[in-house]
Amino acid sequence: MGESSKRELNNRQFSIVSMSIPGAQTSWAEASFEEREAIHQKYRDYTHGMLWFLKTDPRVPERIRDEMAPYGFCKDEWADNDHWPHYLYIRAARRMQGEIILTEADVIEDVDKEDVIHVGSHFIDCHHAARYVSDSGHIINEGRIWKVGTRFDIPYRAITPKAGECSNLLVPVCASASHVAFCTIRLEPTWMHLGEAAGIAAVMAGKSGKSVQAVDVKSLQARLLELGIPLEHPVGPMAYEKKRGKPRTFSPDDVVKEFFASADKNGDGMASRSEWNAARPTWEWLFDHMDKDKNGQLDRAEYKAWQTYKKEHPDWHKSLRDSLNQGGVKQRN
Repeated sequence: MGESSKRELNNRQFSIVSMSIPGAQTSWAEASFEEREAIHQKYRDYTHGMLWFLKTDPRVPERIRDEMAPYGFCKDEWADNDHWPHYLYIRAARRMQGEIILTEADVIEDVDKEDVIHVGSHFIDCHHAARYVSDSGHIINEGRIWKVGTRFDIPYRAITPKAGECSNLLVPVCASASHVAFCTIRLEPTWMHLGEAAGIAAVMAGKSGKSVQAVDVKSLQARLLELGIPLEHPVGPMAYEKKRGKPRTFSPDDVVKEFFASADKNGDGMASRSEWNAARPTWEWLFDHMDKDKNGQLDRAEYKAWQTYKKEHPDWHKSLRDSLNQGGVKQRN
């Protein structure tokens, strides 16, 4: 993290086993405080156990144990809680059913809303939600969504309850959206903007003596614009954007994003050998050189390391070609 020696550990979505427990979260939304504490402890025990396993267990390759050995908890973080965060990070639980329920169509197709109070753009992003063991003994994770996003409007109606159910409540976090739509709404910047809009709308409703559904949306939008919150889609392309009849557009030096956007056909964030061969048919012989961990997949770190290698070794093509030819590997220019 920056210039410090701290590292952020997160769940790796493209691994079968990582720092999440697919299925353990299912009961959270309806759980009591005591039951939620038990779920929290389960995640904490699992995470702690995994880290300890990677550091100490002889079944783990020595190079991984050596890499993990220096790491421990940050002594200046959460010192009053054994250096663990006090709360789980909850992406989604209950959601309101309001005047409008945003769906996948609203975040990828029908993106313009007259009562817009925020412009979203994030990927439709959901972690694995369940894990099964098949009859053959293989583990199957389900629920992962990682779909290219686009710019879309979040309307005021998405944070207001149905008029006949409640007239003095605004819900900027558990907004009215389907599971899929909420996967792109549940971003902190989005919640911050929706919270700002909700606060302004609450003041307007209170001063006017009207219900939250009767707030003058044009006046609300004018105030949001005064505060610098954009309500129109910015001009120009965004990374990973795919428009009909137009190629995806990237900054000139963003070759890593450009490659994975075109090569990663199944959306798992990696490039398999077959995906590499399809994307770079005349460079099939390079795959083994880039695949440093020999797992049959290229991740972003490996591809970025390859780009760095090319810059540092201008004669890379000749030197690699010669070494591969000496080893009997057939390759084409």
